[in-house]
Amino acid sequence: MRTLDDCYKKGLKRIDSDTVSARNCLISAASHLDDAEASFSIKRYRLTLTSSYEAIFHAAKALLFKDGVKEHSHICVPVYLREAHPELEEYANTLDSYRLYREKATYGFGVNVSEAEAKAALENAKLIIEKMQALI
Repeated sequence: MRTLDDCYKKGLKRIDSDTVSARNCLISAASHLDDAEASFSIKRYRLTLTSSYEAIFHAAKALLFKDGVKEHSHICVPVYLREAHPELEEYANTLDSYRLYREKATYGFGVNVSEAEAKAALENAKLIIEKMQALI
């Protein structure tokens, strides 16, 4: 597992707090959530999972922008959340688990996403977006 120090060397950059980019990330998160809901309605569960992950990722990225951090590595976002916001550890762990699942579903072979897994991803995306919106 990477540490926050590792991430600042390879995947995170300190910037001035950027509330405009934070709000734009939340808009992007909402758009990915819409995609996840649309794909769920037509039983495209792998797409639901990937769109739900993107929604969660962009919502989390909004908090980084607010904190004055820019990411260049998906793996470093949950690392940052765990260390900079320990109260968000559960959300960071959820993000990280969907990051790994999305990689398998996107780049692996024979990975099937069930309706229940897709629905859970969608519900988690809604919850995390709501939480990040409250923090921005």
